[in-house]
Amino acid sequence: GHVASINFFLSITSFYSKIYRKNMISNKKIKIAPLMDFPDYAHVPGLTPHPKKKGGHSEFLEDPEPEAMNQKKPYESVDFLHATDLFNHGFYWESHVWWEGLWHACGRSGIMGDFLKALIKLGAAGVKAKTKEVRGVTLHSKRAQELFQGIIQRGTDYYAGFAIKDLLDYSKEIEMSAERYCRISSPEDSVFDRYLIPDSQ
Repeated sequence: GHVASINFFLSITSFYSKIYRKNMISNKKIKIAPLMDFPDYAHVPGLTPHPKKKGGHSEFLEDPEPEAMNQKKPYESVDFLHATDLFNHGFYWESHVWWEGLWHACGRSGIMGDFLKALIKLGAAGVKAKTKEVRGVTLHSKRAQELFQGIIQRGTDYYAGFAIKDLLDYSKEIEMSAERYCRISSPEDSVFDRYLIPDSQ
C-alpha cells in the first residue's frame, strides 16, 4: 500500500541520485522526482490564470504542507525534489510555493530557513524573468546571494545536497545575465542556463 509506494519512490530517487551525483549545478535538465506530476502550465502573473483562482491549475488543490526535510538526506524529501524539479523546468511560481511550504515546516529560521528562503528568491527571479522585469531578477538574485553568503559565513559550506558556494555563484550568474534572461524568456519554458541537482552524499 502506501508504505510500498514510498519505498518504491525512494528506490527510484536513490537510483537517480547515484547517476547524477556530483552534478549539483548541471547543464542537463532532468527530473529527479519522476513520479510527481507537473501542473498544466507555468504561472506567469499577467499572462496566465492565477493557480488558486477560477480556471487555475490548482483551483481545487490545497497548498502543500510538507514535513520538515532532513538536510542530510535531501533525496528522502519528495517535496524538496519536486520543488527543485519545478524550478528546473521553468515552473518558477510553483517552485516557490513548494519551497515555501518547506520553509514554513522548518520554522522559517536557522540555516534551513535561510537556505530555503534563498531558493524561494531564485524562484522569484525566474518569475520576474518571465515577466521581463530586469530589476526584479536583479533584486531577487542579489537577496539569494546575501542569504547564501550568510550561510557560508556561519561555517556551513555544504547543505541539503549542495555546495553553498556553487549556489552563490549560480545566483551571481542570474544577476549578471538578468537582461539576457528577460529578453529570451518565454512563458512556457525554463529560462536559466543551468539546473539544480542535489547531490546524494
